[in-house]
Parts: sequence; C-alpha cells; structure tokens
Amino acid sequence: MSVWQYLKDKIMDILVYLAAAGIVYVMGYLDASLRMLPDNINYLVIILLTAGTVYLIIDYFVKSSQFHKVASLDAEKACLEMPPPKDTKELRYQKLIREIIEKSAEEAARKERDNQEEIEFLTLLAHRMKTPVTAIGLIADKTAFEGKNELKNELFRLQEDVDKMLYYARGRDFSNDYVIESANLGTIVSASVKKHARLFIGKGIGIRQDNLDLFVLTDKKGLGFIFDQLISNAVKYSHGGGTIYIFAQENNNEVSVTVRDSGVGIGKDDLPRVLNRSFTGNNGRLNTNATGMGLYLADKMAKKLGHRLSIQSTKGTGTEATVFIPKFTDSFK
Repeated sequence: MSVWQYLKDKIMDILVYLAAAGIVYVMGYLDASLRMLPDNINYLVIILLTAGTVYLIIDYFVKSSQFHKVASLDAEKACLEMPPPKDTKELRYQKLIREIIEKSAEEAARKERDNQEEIEFLTLLAHRMKTPVTAIGLIADKTAFEGKNELKNELFRLQEDVDKMLYYARGRDFSNDYVIESANLGTIVSASVKKHARLFIGKGIGIRQDNLDLFVLTDKKGLGFIFDQLISNAVKYSHGGGTIYIFAQENNNEVSVTVRDSGVGIGKDDLPRVLNRSFTGNNGRLNTNATGMGLYLADKMAKKLGHRLSIQSTKGTGTEATVFIPKFTDSFK
C-alpha cells in the first residue's frame, strides 16, 4: 500500500482533523470569554494537528503491514490464513469472502464432475463406434456391390470423426498417454498420406514429399494426428487433379514441416480464426460437412507437445499449414 493510496482512503479522517483544528482556532479568537492568548490558541491547534499526524503515521504502518500480509496469502488457503478481524466490519467482509470462496469451490467441483462424465461418455461412445465402423469396412472389402467406393469413402470420413472425438475427449488427460521419443518425420507423414490414399485417388490429387528424412523429438501418435488433420483439409479443399506438397526445413532451433495445397484458400477475414473451435468460415458454408474441429484439435495437440501450428493462405491460391517443432524442448504440457 502506497502513502498516496492510504491518504485517499483516510481523506475523511484528515478533513475531520483539519475541521476540528479550524473550529478551535476560530472559536479561540472570536469568543472573548475564553480569555486565551493567541500563542496559546496556536499551540493548542499545533498539538491537535501533531496528534492527528502521529495517529495517521502509526495507522499507516499498521494498515500497510496488514495489506502486504493479505496480498501475500495463497489464494487457495486464503480462508484459513486471513489475519484476525479488527472490527465488526472486517469480520463481516471475511465471512462474505469465505462464503464466496466456498461456493466457487463447490461450483468448480461440480463442473469438474460434469466434465469428467462427459469425457467418459464421449470416450465410451467413440470406442463403441470404432468397432462397427471397422466391421462394415471389412464386410465391404469382401463384398462386391454398386456404390462400394462411395461407401468406403463415407466410412473413412466417419472414422476420421470418431478419431477426432477420441482426441477431443482425451485432450485434458493426454499427458498420461504420450511417449516422447526421437521419431522420423518421413515415416509419420507417409503413414498419414497412406491413410488418406483413397481420398487422393478419388480426387486425382498427386502428392510430393521433400526433405522429410529428419528426426524430431515428439509423440508419434500426437504428431500423426496433427498431420492427419492437415492432410485431410488439404485434400478436402484442393481442386481435382492438383498436387499437395509436403516438405521440411530446419535451422539451429527448430524443424518446420509444411503441408501446401493449391486449393480454394482461406479469406483474409477468416484466417485469424481458423484455429478457433467450431469455426468453419466461408469455406465451411460451402462444405456442409465441415465441423471446424480439425484445425482446432491439431493446434491444441501441437501446444501440448510443445510444437506450434501456423496457417498461411490466400483466397483462390492455396493454403500452407506449418508445424514448428523445437529441436530441444522441455515445454511438454
């Protein structure tokens, strides 16, 4: 607490002291019956002002000590560590603060329970959906029928959405599931490209990979999930017959991996928000199947791994999605 803050808080007390001294001074001169000499009147006023000043100085140091003690309290233990109340007013304030903290703690605990139940439900639902989706795919592989390719494409999209649901549900507990190790970028990217081969073939899109034979410190599953989202988006918004270019660059501090397409691109108004949850933008309005969750989850996963995701795009020209991976990091969340 600064002196200026204290004086502002005590402005009424100061005015009362000054008013009292002024009244004594004026009455001493006007009331002849008091028979006080001017020097005695001045002396009395000086005593009043000095006493008031001494009181303010002592009170300032006491209040300042209390202020710093309260300011240093641990927020989680504030109810237990509050200094003893000096008066009824402080007692009431402390009681009110305790009630607010207790209610906030109860509300936070309730939300945590509800959130945990939601996560458990989504995880169970996603796992139960994976089995029939896989079974339908195996049956389709063994059976010849009209529209088989279309069915397989839809099953692949459904599998992607189930994977997103799982990663979204497990996002908060991801630290219990990742394994940080040296991993080859080319292997991870190739696995993601292979997973999306049906989409590449369906739209006649080519793939070009360059300088991916590099090792990075990461979680293979987490980084693979990021590339799944970037490659899926690149194919989804590319023109038929185009080419997707995936390449890596490195410097002394980090390795960057870019997925570049020559598709529809992203408008400048939408670009700052493409990593927001459920944001689909103008492209999403054209593609009614867009959920706006892919890039959001990819960015969330990148942050948990200590990586960074950047999106650059020009409407009508194409998009570049780049993952920056530090060469040495202790920033895993």
